[in-house]
Amino acid sequence: MVVFHDEDMERLTGVKKNITELTWDEISQLKYKKVVDVTGNGQMREYESEQPISLLEDVLNEFKGKDFILDVELKAYKPMYSRRHVGTETAKVIRATGTASQLVVTSFDFFMLHTLENEYPGLESGFAYDDGFAASLGQSNTWFEMTPEIAAEKHLQPHNDESFLHFIIEANIVGKIIGSTVVNLEYTLLDDDTVQKFHKKGMAVGTYTLYAEDLRTVKKPLNEEQYLNLISNLFVQRVDWIETDDAPRLIKDLENLKKKHPEKVDSTKPKQEKTIEKKDNKCKCIVC
Repeated sequence: MVVFHDEDMERLTGVKKNITELTWDEISQLKYKKVVDVTGNGQMREYESEQPISLLEDVLNEFKGKDFILDVELKAYKPMYSRRHVGTETAKVIRATGTASQLVVTSFDFFMLHTLENEYPGLESGFAYDDGFAASLGQSNTWFEMTPEIAAEKHLQPHNDESFLHFIIEANIVGKIIGSTVVNLEYTLLDDDTVQKFHKKGMAVGTYTLYAEDLRTVKKPLNEEQYLNLISNLFVQRVDWIETDDAPRLIKDLENLKKKHPEKVDSTKPKQEKTIEKKDNKCKCIVC
């Protein structure tokens, strides 16, 4: 099991192959390029040196016992039953390293999460949603006809794919199937009471990606003022973790928020901030 962001290795290594086509012996000979297109649109960034691709086992051992919480994302650009074994093998690595208490596991692939939980029941894991997920659902009415138990559980008849997606998320349909204890939501999917609803279910809520560098899939990019308003709302709602491509900037915003709105800090009593650097795509996360 390796830690890598893209399915196609060309952007980060220069090799025109999918990572699933290579053996570990072949992957271990490759390195991240020193100069990387961080956005996929030609925005280049130079790092200090080329770096090898890491095994998941090595990354977990590196952070073991340290004051970090990791979000191990099982990479999936679409659910594929044929790749369900990724969940099983990830669970085995987590068990072998003894790091279950220091991480959550998320994925856009429920097959991987299902096998993960079958292999290691009790892991903190859950489904990840983006705001394009509705497009993969097809027409809402079709789903209701196919799954009447979902229709019977709904609190409000959805009128379109967007409202149907919010129903699927907040009713925790996928989470119930795979035994989720966490959920990871693109920030555009968070309503004022979304976090509260999941907390009442005993589930932790993460959100992504603030200050994103790659905007190709971002439907509504935010300006500085909008980001600050969003961060303030997330802080008040007590979201459990925030993923970002610019951890120093987010930390600064959170510190300024504490000074500017001490009453909000006192009323929410947020957990201590922790920063996480993802070695797969050079991006950073913050957990608060």
